[in-house]
Amino acid sequence: MKRISFLTSFLIATTVLLVVPRISTAQTNIIQLIADDLGWTGLSTGLTNQGNGSPYYQTPNIDSMATGGMSFTSFYAQPTCSPTRAALLTGQYAPRNGIHTVGQLNSGGDATLLVGPTDGTSIKAEAITIGETLQAEGYVTAHIGKFHSTDASSDIVTRHGFDFNIGGTNSGSPSGNVPFFAQQNNGGSWVFGSSHGPELDAYAAPYTQQYIDDNLLPYANGNDPDTLVGTPKHLNDAMADATIDFLEDRVVDGEPFFVNVAFNAVHLEINSRPDLEAKYSALPASITPRHDDPAYAGLLEGMDQAIGRIVDFVEQNELGGDTLIVFMSDNGGTSNGTDNFPLQGGKGSFDEGGIRVPMIAYMPGTISTGVSDEAIHPVDFYKTYAALASATLPDPAVHPIDGDSFAEILTGTQTELSRDAIYYHFPGYSGANTPMSIAIHDGTDGNRYKLIYLYEDRNFELYDLTNDIGEAVNLVDSGMTQIQFNNAVNARTGLANWLADVDAELLTVRATGELVPPPQHSPAIEFALGSAQLGSGLAGFADGSVSSLGLSMNLMAEGSNGVFDTSTTGIGVNSNLDGGGNNAQRRVDGSLTTPEGIVVSFDQDVFLKYLDVSGLSGTGSESLLLQYVSGANPFEGLAGYDTDGFSSGNDSLTFTRTDGANNLLTVGLGRLAQDEILLTAGTQIRITANPALGGGVLLESIGVALPDDSLTVLLGDVDRNGVVGFLDINPFIVLLSGGGYQLEADVNQDGVVNFLDISPFILELASR
Repeated sequence: MKRISFLTSFLIATTVLLVVPRISTAQTNIIQLIADDLGWTGLSTGLTNQGNGSPYYQTPNIDSMATGGMSFTSFYAQPTCSPTRAALLTGQYAPRNGIHTVGQLNSGGDATLLVGPTDGTSIKAEAITIGETLQAEGYVTAHIGKFHSTDASSDIVTRHGFDFNIGGTNSGSPSGNVPFFAQQNNGGSWVFGSSHGPELDAYAAPYTQQYIDDNLLPYANGNDPDTLVGTPKHLNDAMADATIDFLEDRVVDGEPFFVNVAFNAVHLEINSRPDLEAKYSALPASITPRHDDPAYAGLLEGMDQAIGRIVDFVEQNELGGDTLIVFMSDNGGTSNGTDNFPLQGGKGSFDEGGIRVPMIAYMPGTISTGVSDEAIHPVDFYKTYAALASATLPDPAVHPIDGDSFAEILTGTQTELSRDAIYYHFPGYSGANTPMSIAIHDGTDGNRYKLIYLYEDRNFELYDLTNDIGEAVNLVDSGMTQIQFNNAVNARTGLANWLADVDAELLTVRATGELVPPPQHSPAIEFALGSAQLGSGLAGFADGSVSSLGLSMNLMAEGSNGVFDTSTTGIGVNSNLDGGGNNAQRRVDGSLTTPEGIVVSFDQDVFLKYLDVSGLSGTGSESLLLQYVSGANPFEGLAGYDTDGFSSGNDSLTFTRTDGANNLLTVGLGRLAQDEILLTAGTQIRITANPALGGGVLLESIGVALPDDSLTVLLGDVDRNGVVGFLDINPFIVLLSGGGYQLEADVNQDGVVNFLDISPFILELASR
C-alpha cells in the first residue's frame, strides 16, 4: 500500500511540475486580431496550414507575422463566431459561458427527435472577462469592430471589461447600402451603419489623396489605390485608423494595454475595395478553382493591408519588444467564395473545415519562431494573457476558467501542454449539425484523434486526424486497431468527465421528455463474420469463439446436426433440414422443424448496439428474432421497442423490415428513446428468423459496446480475471527485473511497456 501511495504521489508531483508558471514579471501589451470566417487555407503562407497555403490569395503582411513569429497549425475555434468570441473573453467552454451557436439550438422546430436547451446570446453579466482581469492590473482595454456576444453596445464597457468600445454591437454582419462601405445619411454625414456603432463613424470620411499617400500606397501590392480618391471608405481601413489612434494614445501615456481588433472581413457580404478587386480580376485564372473569386481575394488582402499598418505602427513606435500580436480566425471559411480543402466542411460545422483555422503569435525577440501543432482552443487565451500580464486569475468558485496557458510554448520553454484533449458539446440542432459531443485527443501512439459522440443514436465516430485530415474514414465503422480503440476509450472517458465537470446541459427526448445521458459506453466493437473475416475459422463447426479488441464472443450453431456455414459477408447454419443449396445453408431459419439459430454470449458485460443482416425482405414475410436463452434476461421490461419495426416481449425482441429489398440492413439498438440492451458476461441469446413468418436471414456482423464499468477492466485487467488488483502488476515486475517483453503488459498499446502502463492500476487502487 505504501508503494501505491508513493507512485500516486509521484504522478501528482509530476503533474504539478507541468503547470505553466508566469513567464515574466513584466506586463506585456496585447493586440488580438480576429478575422471573420477565414478558413484554414485562406492565407498565402503555408506555415499555418501544413503547406496548404492559397496560390491565389495574397496576404504578405500576415505572412510576415508567420515568418517572424509562431504559427499554429491546430488552432480549434468554435464553428460560428459568437461562441468563439465568448470563449476568448471568458476562458470558458460553451457549456459554461452559455453560448453554443449563433441563433438557437432548436432550429429544426418540432420535427427534431431531441430538444435542446435555450442558448445564450450574450456573455453573462456575472462573468469576469479577460478584459476585467487585465483592467485590475492597470491595463487600458479597448474593443474595436465586431463584438456579437452582447445584448447591448453599452454592456461592452459597463459589463465586459473594456474601457473603450469603437464599433462593437450585438450584430454579426456588416451593414449599409453596400456592406463594408461608409454611406451618407440624410444629414450628409458619412456613417458605417447600425451594425458597427457610431464610434467608427469618426473614420468614415471618403478617401483623400493625402490619406492614400500616407496609409495605402506604402502597402500597395499590385493594386492602384490612387483610383480611390473621393470614394467611400472601406471598413477594413477605418478599423486600422481607429486601432492606430488608440495605440498613439498609449505611446503618449505609456500604460499597458489590451486591444481586441475584430474585423468583419471576410464575412458575407463579400465587398472588396475597388482597387484590390480590380487587381485580382486582372490576374490569370487561379490554378485552384476553389480560390478564384476576385471580390473575396480583394476583401481579404484589404484586411491584410490594414493589419500591416497596425503591426508597422507597433514596431516603428518601439512597442514591438513589449507587445504580443495575435492573429486568428473565429471559425472556418464559408462555401461562398472559398474552400477549405483538404479539410472537410466549413463554417457552422464541427468538421475540421468548420473549426480548424489559422493562428499566429508575433512578438520578435520574445516569441520563438517556428510552427507548433499543439491543439489550442480559444479558452486557452485567458490564462495565457494573464500569465503575460502577471495578472491574478479570478476565484474559480466565482469564475472557473477551462483553458491552459500556452505562454511557455510561445517562449520556447516547453513544446506542448500537459493535457491531452480539447472538447466540444453541442446540445441541439443548427444547420446540418445534430446533437453531439467531441474530443480532439492526442493518443498514446503519437497520433491525434477526433472522437464524436452522436446523441440521436448513441454511437461514436473516430477519425485519425494525423493520417486522415479530411475525415474520410470513420475508424469505428472500418475497423479499429487495438491502440486506436484504447485511444478512443481514453478520449471517451475524458469526454464524459469533462461533460460532468462543466455541468453541460443535456437534451431531452421530444416524445417522452426524458433526459438523454452523456456517453456511457465505449465506441462499438464490431465482430464481422464473413468467410474472409472472423467467421473464417467457424465454418464446419458447431461452436467456436472469436475475439475483437480484447473482447471474446462465443457462438453456437443450433439446428438438427447444425454447423456454421459462411459466405463472403456473413454466417449462417447448415443443418440436416436445409434445402435449396448454399443460399439456404448460409442463413438461419426459425421456421424449420428443428429451428436454426446462432446462440451468442460474451466474456464481458456488453451493450448490444447493432446487427448487420441480409436476406431480410421488405414485404414483412421475414423478420429477425432475438431470444433469451440463459443468464440475466436482457429483454425483460425493455422500453422504446414498439415502433420502427420493433416489437418486444418479456424474453424476446423482434424486428420486421417494412420497406426495401433483400440487401444489407443494419438493425440499430439502444438508440433514441430505446433502452440499452445489456448482455451480462455469459448471458446467452439466440439470433434467428421469426418462425411465424418463415424465411431466414444471414448474420453479417454484430456490434457491441463496453459499458462504463467495464472500461477500467479493459485497460487495467491484464490477467483478465475481472478485477484490477496487484496481480495485474506482475508483468511489469517481470519485465523490469530483466524478464522478456510481455504484450499483455502494454496496457495503453503504445508499443512500449513503461510506467505509463501502470497508471490505470494506480488510479483504480487509489480510488478504493
